[in-house]
Amino acid sequence: MDLVSTAIAIAVIDAASADLQMISERLRLVTRLIRMAQAEEITCNLRLDDLVTTDPSICPEHVHAVAAGRSLDAANRSISRAKTAHTLPLLRAAVASGDMSAEHLDAFSRAIRSLPKGLRPRLIELQAEFVRHALVLTVEEFRDRLVAAARQIEGDDGASRLQQQKRRTGLRTWTDAWGMVRLSGQWDPETGLALLEAVRPRTEALFHGEHPAGVPDDPVLRQQFFQALALAELVLDRGSAGTTAGRPEFIVTIDERTLRRGRHEHTRAECGRGVQLPIAA
Repeated sequence: MDLVSTAIAIAVIDAASADLQMISERLRLVTRLIRMAQAEEITCNLRLDDLVTTDPSICPEHVHAVAAGRSLDAANRSISRAKTAHTLPLLRAAVASGDMSAEHLDAFSRAIRSLPKGLRPRLIELQAEFVRHALVLTVEEFRDRLVAAARQIEGDDGASRLQQQKRRTGLRTWTDAWGMVRLSGQWDPETGLALLEAVRPRTEALFHGEHPAGVPDDPVLRQQFFQALALAELVLDRGSAGTTAGRPEFIVTIDERTLRRGRHEHTRAECGRGVQLPIAA
């Protein structure tokens, strides 16, 4: 079923009067149409990239942003997705047929990048297998299956990758034009998870306490405001939020088979916040 026939099939079902079975079918068709449109976007982006070879003045990201009414950041992500799809023909074909979403493709791309370069071809060789998985798995389930495959390819459950991540830990500080002290840091997932969980209770205590003057109205900015104050209290040990520093606590969800014997096809090992750690950690 192509784009046109899929759109016609959607139009045949009246959403206003559809019963549960009909509206479910309409949603299935709409999802297939979205996936096909994502494949068309990939094709357009790849053509834009080709045109640069004959006309270097073309900026694919700018052309995409103007044509699609998107930000440059969104356009850049879309073009990056297209370049990845070009190297994964089976996954690209699955998106084009509507059998797989671009989000599944993105998850596969992230899994590839999580591996050392020398091991990446081994995951790429599993394209056909993961196309079959995408037919029945949600993006989250698909991602978990990819994590298990990547860890199996690594052979040490990500222990060497964690050591590499620890070596990449760093913090940069500077003062901006407004005179604000700025920090930009990155931590390995083991340290980062502990840091985030140490900040969280102080953030919540500040949020539910008496708000100081100047708290932003925007909910996102307000959360960032309290997180910044919580981090300062944690480092400076002010404790005004009524919490103690102590050791951070967080919940790990893991199936017994994985805990006792190591990862398997249906492993569930979750630390929260999207953090992936070796079972030993």
